[in-house]
Parts: sequence; structure tokens; C-alpha cells
Amino acid sequence: MTGAGPGDASLPSGVFVDAPDYRPLTAKVSADSAKALVHTMRQRGVAPDRGQTKRATALTVYVIFAWAVISYATVKLIAIALTTASFSPAAIFILIVTVVYGLLAALFVNYLRLTLRLPTSAEDTVRLRTFADGNGFNFVPFTLNPQFAGTVFEIGSGRRSYNRLISRRSPRMEIFNYECLVALATRRWGVMSLQLGRELPHIVVQARQNKRIGGRAIPMLFVPSQILSLEGDFDRHFTLYCPQEYEQDALYVFTPDLMALLIDDAGSYDVEIVDDWMFIYSPHRFPELSVPNYQRLFNIVQTVGSKTVSQTENYHDDRVTSPAANIVAPQGQRLRHGTSIGALVLVGGFAAFWLFSVFHGFS
Repeated sequence: MTGAGPGDASLPSGVFVDAPDYRPLTAKVSADSAKALVHTMRQRGVAPDRGQTKRATALTVYVIFAWAVISYATVKLIAIALTTASFSPAAIFILIVTVVYGLLAALFVNYLRLTLRLPTSAEDTVRLRTFADGNGFNFVPFTLNPQFAGTVFEIGSGRRSYNRLISRRSPRMEIFNYECLVALATRRWGVMSLQLGRELPHIVVQARQNKRIGGRAIPMLFVPSQILSLEGDFDRHFTLYCPQEYEQDALYVFTPDLMALLIDDAGSYDVEIVDDWMFIYSPHRFPELSVPNYQRLFNIVQTVGSKTVSQTENYHDDRVTSPAANIVAPQGQRLRHGTSIGALVLVGGFAAFWLFSVFHGFS
């Protein structure tokens, strides 16, 4: 499980970030500065130009108009079928095509809206960039299809991160908002990512207060046999998942003092450790210009993040032959996912509708 014992927990207070200057978040921004920034972003390809926006708007109008025409024809067919009390297989097929086209059209329009709009106003983007420059961060307005290891980044389409603050020092830390399309809905998260010094087994900690319908920050189900019960009040606040046979490794990471920090400082967030990263997820986007929001986030980074770095800096997976190898055995790299009840209901509904159509067509 480990080589030497955990590192010194008393890391410098600025291991991730020094005391930030929050004044740029509320500073006045001139119209010229905002226009210049948008122009620069378009030149660098990190903001849609006017031509792209106009073409996307025209295409959206065409898609919606085509769906309206098809829908009108379908309604007329249904009216005829109701009048004659006869649903032919052709009418049922046209109805299915209309519904599927409508769903695809809605998905397409939502995808364009996600990928061809600026996430924040130009004035607020100037404030965030100034805040980043003055506090040792790089600022990235938005990124399409960002590459992260976390579970949240594996679902949906039209994925993008925006308003990313990326620390210039080591260990690396990022704070950003993230969104994607899941089915026909847009899901949004606030994310903190902290780079650890060692590769670790896949561990997910879900806050119990977020487990109401639609409230999970990590919207995945994991096989229940991977749940590990921990001491004290931790189980009242969180559910911890770790790969089977990695229970002792999880206990090595989640010591009583780290568990106490999670309860006190991050009780409303889900946490995921995967590879050499720790992700802290909010089920809602972070308010980018809120000083109290950043104060809380930086406090979590300095307490939970710093403690996790120090606790894991000497971790080693005993299942790997070489103690010097910074890797985790394959069986510990990813948790096993469960089957979503919603997916079962959806598949069952389609199957029932298909059977009804088949047997009704033969009747």
C-alpha cells in the first residue's frame, strides 16, 4: 500500500495560492477595454466571430422551420387517424420520425447555443483576466472538449470549460465552470482540480446532501459493493467508493483529520481522486465575480487540498512490483459503474412502445 509514511502535513500556507487580491472582481471596466478583449479573443479563435454566429442563427431558423412543417403534417395525419379510428403502421412510423427529429433538432439547437456564445459578458471577462494576472493565474475564457480525467468529463456532448483559473506554480490547481448536454438538458458544474504528487486508486466521495433527484454533482451510479464505511460522523455526510481490495489504501488517504476537513469545509461538494488529480465538484456553477465564493474555494484548496497532497506524497500501490513506479495496478485505476434506473426505464419504455406498434400493426 505505501512506502514511507505520509508527508509532513504542515505545508506552507501558500502551497496552492497566496493571499489573493479580490479588488479586480468588483473594479469598473471601460467599454474600450471590453471591446478590445473580445476582438483579441476572436483573433485567437477562443471566441466565435460574427460570421459563425450569423450562420448558426440562420441554420437554427431552418431546423426549427423544418420541424414545424413536419409537425404540422403529423398533426393532420393524427387527426385523420382519429376520425377514421384507424392507426396504420405508416402513421405510427411518421409519428416516431417526427418525435425523433424534434429531439435531434432540440439537441442541435442547444449544442449551437453552448458552443457559439461567450460564457460571460466582455466586462466580466476583463475583470476575471485582471484578477488572474494579479494573483499568479493563467486565465482561459473557454475551452471546447477539455481533456480531464474525472468521471464528470466522460458524459454528455457539447462539453466545454469556461473562466478557467490555472495556477502558474506547482502543484497545479485550477478553478473553472464546466457544462455539457446530457440528453436534452444542459448540466453545469463548478470544479476545482488539484494535482497530486502520486498516482492513486480511483476514489469517489459523494456528499449525501446532494443525493436528491438531479442533485448529484457526479451523476454516475457505482457498484454498491465498492462502498467503504468510515469512522465517526463521516458516513452521515458522505458516501465513499473505492475499488475492492483497495480499502486500506483509501483509509491511508482519508485519515480522521482529512475527513474532518471535508465535513467542515467541503460538506456540499463531491470529491473524486483519479490518477494524480483530485477533483472537487459543485452541482452548480460557481458565481465567477463573487468574492465570498472565491474565499470559500481558496480556503478549501488550502485545507483539503494541502492536506491531501501531504498525505499522499509517499503513496505506493503494493500490487505494483517496483516501489519507485508511480502507477496503480489496473484493478485499482477505475471504479465499476452501476446501471442507471433512469436508463432502464427509458429502454423499457421504448421496448413497450415498439411491441405495441408491432402487435397493433398486425391486429
